[in-house]
Amino acid sequence: MIAKFYIENDDSKWKLIGKYKSEFSSHFQIVYIDDDNGHFLIGGTDSNNTFQYRDGQICKKNSLNIDRSFMTCVLFNGNILAIGGYEYNEKNQIPSIEVYDLENDKWSLNVYEDLRVARSQANALVFNSSTLFIFGGYNKGLGTLSSIEKINYNNKTTELLDLKLPIPLRRFGTLKISNSKILIFGGITRLCKETDNVHCLDLETNLFNKCISLPRAGIIEHEVILDEIGQIHLFFENNYGTSPPVRAIYNFLDI
Repeated sequence: MIAKFYIENDDSKWKLIGKYKSEFSSHFQIVYIDDDNGHFLIGGTDSNNTFQYRDGQICKKNSLNIDRSFMTCVLFNGNILAIGGYEYNEKNQIPSIEVYDLENDKWSLNVYEDLRVARSQANALVFNSSTLFIFGGYNKGLGTLSSIEKINYNNKTTELLDLKLPIPLRRFGTLKISNSKILIFGGITRLCKETDNVHCLDLETNLFNKCISLPRAGIIEHEVILDEIGQIHLFFENNYGTSPPVRAIYNFLDI
């Protein structure tokens, strides 16, 4: 199923706008590019794992070099990055990063250094044109992670930071709210416990401050949307999946 949600309507509900002719792969990621390119659907448990959704149509693109689910994907300086993830057949977390060239429909490995910690279910945040942060995730040897890595666009390196999340987290949301501050929302902590915690990371001081809690606990894997009046729109699921995801509004001005 393909559905659309209009956040500007107080009484808005999910509206069915289409149905894909086949099954979507489990645990794929969605990356919106722009009006011309639409959305890319990437990864999952299928070897056919890159699709483009545009103008109501889904078309197949060249697949990733490594089949990976539960990775994190972002648009970074004009290319899509697929970072980490879980290799279903080998049942291992993946440290590598793949780069997708939109113009040439090509995935490439070994453009960036591997992650220092192989991880799935992490969160990636583009902070500026040269810096991308990877927060938390899961590693089967280490469990749910609190570690943070920084990816540098200019020299294509990765760095494991001394800074750590206040609690281990996976399948959560993040949002940059100023030139130095990042909000970290919800997700799952250890023992598969859903959390409603919100923390604000100030990169000028490298300190976390705990903010007022979310209206509900849960997984946040859909895009976090900040509207023009300072409200943050979050779409929640639970450990067993929620169809469709449930929207809640978090007031940015109360932070």
